[in-house]
Amino acid sequence: GTALGVHVDYFFEKHFAFSTGVEWSVTGGNMEYLKGGDIGFLTGLHTLPVPGTVTYRLQYIEVPLGLKVISREIGYYTFYLDFGIQPMFRLEAKGDTSDGLITKSPVFKEVTRFNLGYHGEAGVNYSFGNKTCLVLAAYYSNTFLDFTTDYLKANDTSRINQAGLKVGFGF
Repeated sequence: GTALGVHVDYFFEKHFAFSTGVEWSVTGGNMEYLKGGDIGFLTGLHTLPVPGTVTYRLQYIEVPLGLKVISREIGYYTFYLDFGIQPMFRLEAKGDTSDGLITKSPVFKEVTRFNLGYHGEAGVNYSFGNKTCLVLAAYYSNTFLDFTTDYLKANDTSRINQAGLKVGFGF
């Protein structure tokens, strides 16, 4: 998936800050249902083949809340760690079925409106001077909650986990 956002740090000590912001994220994945069953799309109920796969396409607004620890400046570099929680609010949920009969159809009944995750990030800032910097980071995030509503009674636990790289500018 991809994400686009704005982050703000509120320093309460020289090397410690509360971090927050807002992100728009696009994610998804495939889920195989071994028992089949009916799944509720906007176009109506669709019976999945056995086994059946649904490809989810999800969009969220996320509000990361974290604690950031920043190193002293070493040359032009500062290093940081950021850990926290991440409330997620569903904007869109679409799905495709493996039999090809349903494509990019809303699947709101199967995906919860709210999720709560956690994140960890390790990064480096390269200073250009005047508090302007290039930001590079590696991150990992996962959710505490199941993003499906168990509409299919699948008794599964489906979480959204991501690992990736972040690139940005700080000022």
